[in-house]
Amino acid sequence: MKISNKENRRFLLLELLEKFDKKELKGLRHFVSCRYFNTDQYVVKLLEMLVNEVVGKKAMDENIRSKVYEKIFGSSMQGSKEKATFNAKMNALTRLTERFLTIEALENQEVYANDLLLSKLREKQEYALFNRHTNRFKKQAVKEKKGSRHHEQQVKIQWQLLKYYYTTGVFRKTDNLNEINRQLDLYYLLQKLDLYLTANSFQKYFKDRKYVFLNSKEIEYLCAIPKYTHHPVVATYLATIRLNNDRNTQNYDALFSLLEKFESQIPATLLSESTTVLTNFCADQIKRGNTDFYQQQFELYLILEEKNLLLENNAMPVRKFKNLVATACHIGEYDWAEQIIRKYSPFVNEKDREDIRNFNLGALALYRGDYEGTKDYFSIIYNRINPIYDINLKLMVAKCDYETGLDYDRTVPSFETTEKYIQQLVSMKKEDKPPYKRFIRMLINLFRIKHRVAKKTLESVKKELETTQHISDKKWLEEKIKELEARPPKRF
Repeated sequence: MKISNKENRRFLLLELLEKFDKKELKGLRHFVSCRYFNTDQYVVKLLEMLVNEVVGKKAMDENIRSKVYEKIFGSSMQGSKEKATFNAKMNALTRLTERFLTIEALENQEVYANDLLLSKLREKQEYALFNRHTNRFKKQAVKEKKGSRHHEQQVKIQWQLLKYYYTTGVFRKTDNLNEINRQLDLYYLLQKLDLYLTANSFQKYFKDRKYVFLNSKEIEYLCAIPKYTHHPVVATYLATIRLNNDRNTQNYDALFSLLEKFESQIPATLLSESTTVLTNFCADQIKRGNTDFYQQQFELYLILEEKNLLLENNAMPVRKFKNLVATACHIGEYDWAEQIIRKYSPFVNEKDREDIRNFNLGALALYRGDYEGTKDYFSIIYNRINPIYDINLKLMVAKCDYETGLDYDRTVPSFETTEKYIQQLVSMKKEDKPPYKRFIRMLINLFRIKHRVAKKTLESVKKELETTQHISDKKWLEEKIKELEARPPKRF
């Protein structure tokens, strides 16, 4: 019998359950079994069947649905009535799972949980407990970092206090409207600044996007009030936005100084965002040839590592991973780079994990001068990762060949093949290719000097490098020039 599309529909509940870990599945089972939340024992049986027999094992086709139904109800699923019953139980279990997730989230969101608790205590006129909790929240607030979440909680607590004042008649003697207004101002201002920073970053990556509100003047008034502008978190947001908009050394130093001064008072998310803007500035300076910024970039990475802020959504972005290792290697922090590779490889997406691990271990071996080790690691990279990784892989192979290539006639063609590969790579934007093309051309020139067949002099190549901006791994090229200056190629 032909199965209709309606009968063959996807069950969103199964997709959701497949994303649950063992702890969450155990919690959901207890939740569904609790008679306070659910009295339908068929739904309890359905969850057990799905977890034990279906989730992560089989697709929920018509045959599987029939088997599940028969085990739960003890009869076969023959007609539309049975199918409707099965779907109703699935829907009931879906609603319970959503409710479980809501309660789980509430456990981790004190702002909303506390607000609901205070509201209920007021309704019950349990003012002694109400006051005990508000006093506890006030003591906690003194120690908290004064970010957006802090001020959101203060707004909610202050509103609850105002309602308490009104209900008990205290408002005839005093009120807290000024404090509510102050907390609202700061919460609104921080939320707006966070939105501005996000939109500003999006515009840099998506050139066609326009956000009209970025040009509005609505928050200028609040930013002009000294008690708000001098707020550590507000000041950090403003400095971060300034550097993001105008990348100059003055704005970089201003933001760096603020982070040094207020690091302990800045919420983790903002500290991560601000430090990322600083590292982006360092990367931009390095691309322009200011290789001294490797040290500053490394120090910023140290801060992020120290604060456990290198991961993004509990994952290690592959581009950041490469930059971490390369930056450490450029200033000789090889042990730290190796530690980072070991620690964060498990957080790379599973599909690319081994290839990226071998890439970074190969890069580390290269900087340590272990060229055979580099080739060994690179030989077990089986998949293309992304254009940036692929080009850097070829450039590092070229570096190995530069160091170990004794046969000039065999080695130079491999460099030229890499140069051609970069030129023809269609998965990379045209404007992103010049730094890599300049690098490989400069490497070829130095290799020719090394083997005494160059038309250019070492001095001319050195001057060319000094005046060249936006070239890949300028520091490595500078080191090779110094080596040639210290040990000039012998002429026969």
